[in-house]
Formats: sequence, C-alpha cells, structure tokens
Amino acid sequence: MNAMRYLRQVAAESSSCTLALLAIVTAMCIGACSGSKEEQGEELLRAVASGQSDRVQVLLEESGVDPNTLVGPEGMHALFMASGSGNARIVRMLLEKGAEPDLKTGQGFSALGISSTYGHTEVIEILLDHGADVNRNFGPDGSWGTALHYAAADGHEDAVRLLLRRGGDPSITDGDNRRPIDRAATRGVRNALRNYQEETEKGFRMAEEFINSTCADLTRRYNGSEKDKAEALMVLGAAGYQFAAALREYMPDCAGASYKGEAAFSDGMIAYCAEHPNEDMRTALSTFECGSRTPSR
Repeated sequence: MNAMRYLRQVAAESSSCTLALLAIVTAMCIGACSGSKEEQGEELLRAVASGQSDRVQVLLEESGVDPNTLVGPEGMHALFMASGSGNARIVRMLLEKGAEPDLKTGQGFSALGISSTYGHTEVIEILLDHGADVNRNFGPDGSWGTALHYAAADGHEDAVRLLLRRGGDPSITDGDNRRPIDRAATRGVRNALRNYQEETEKGFRMAEEFINSTCADLTRRYNGSEKDKAEALMVLGAAGYQFAAALREYMPDCAGASYKGEAAFSDGMIAYCAEHPNEDMRTALSTFECGSRTPSR
C-alpha cells in the first residue's frame, strides 16, 4: 500500500498521530528488515514513533545509529517519522546528529512535505532553519507538488503563511499543472495565497517606480568627480533605507523589509555601486531579491 495512503487511513482511525506513525513502522518493517544497519534503523524508528527522546539520544550518541538509514520497502527514515508526528525535540536532535533535512523516503517524500501535510509549523521552521529546500517538488518523478501544495491541500493556513514567508513559491505547479492555490482546501488558504500574490505584485510595481526615480536622481547628481561620487553614494545609502521602509508596507515578508535588513540593504547597495561604478542603480538593486534570499552585503 502507498505509504501516504496508509498514513492517512491509520491516522483517520486513530486519535493519536504517534500511534498512526508507529503502525506504519510496524507494518513496513517487521519481517522486512535485514542486516545490522537496517535493524538499528528500525529500532531508531520505533523509538521516534513512540516519542522516546531519551532512547533516540542513546541510539544516536552511544550506539552510533545513522539517522539517515532508510528502512523497509518504503524507505522510511527517522526524520520523516519525527516530522510527521510533530515532535520538534526529536526533529532537532536528529538534525543536530547529522540527519539530512531533504532526505527522501523511497516514495520521494521528505520531512518538510510530511510536516506541511499535518501543519506542524514548529517542525517546518526547524527544518527550514537547517537548510530544507522550501520549493522541492516531491515524488519519484518530482510531480507531487511542493510543501506549499501539501499545506494548502490540507487547509493549514498558518503553515501556508510560514512557507510563503520563508520563500515558498506559489507559482510552482505539480504534475497536473496545479499551483498551491488550485489545491487549497479552505477559503482562508486561498485568500492567504491570493493576497500574497497581489501584495507582491504591488510591491514590485512600487519598486520599479522607486528605481526609476532614484536612477534619475543619481544621474543628475553624479558626473564622475569624487565629490559628486561621494554625494551620490550618500543618496544611494539613504535610498536603501527608504526602499526597505517602503517594502515593509507592501511586502512584509521580503528579506530586505525588516529593520535589520535596512542597514544590510543600504550598506550593500553602497558597497556594490562603489565596486561597480559604471553600472546604474537598476543593476545594483537587482542583486537584492525577496523570498528565500537575503540582501547582499
């Protein structure tokens, strides 16, 4: 049976997500595991599924169990199991002991995908902090959709907003050419995705106007002398602060829109233009993008 179908079936019949996940381990691993490494991996899965964080720690630190061991015909692994159950403590422990954040199961699913399916925002945040790819398309052939698709499809509005804030791309399509908004289960999720797109487009229109006016201002001020260059760079630095402040209104999730981002944005533009004096400000600003990237410095 497909792992995700089985997971949903058992979860629907159980009052505990942990019991559902434990059932998966039992069904797929008992009688299927062979060899000492896979047996150790099975033991780690059992400890994770039952929430035994102390046992998990012993297995990782004292027994040296590899957290990236794939177990059984479905290729299950400990990080996937912990993320599906929403156990943030064990997720963090596994990552600190070398678990690969984007490791796929045999079906091509990952920890970020399963945590997004269940709306475990704390786990999603931890995985992204450890380098999980927010826009990875899941499935054996990469056609199942991204974490944003799964969060939207299961109606987890908080998870959708978090993924968008961390760089999730709402324009990516799955194998059926559906965007996350096309799979949204609730009106709240659809509105969150629609509003994000509208605000982003508004922000970029505002940015275009800002760039045009600032480029014109710099062209008037700078004719090549050192004095004019210094003055132009001062204008550019001030413009960076103004731009970041404006972004806070139109694009609050942009990396350059935070108060901390203002200084990085401003200083970065000054440094860039000082190193590339023959390029206009439009080129400089193109290096400061929103989403998963932060302003250059």
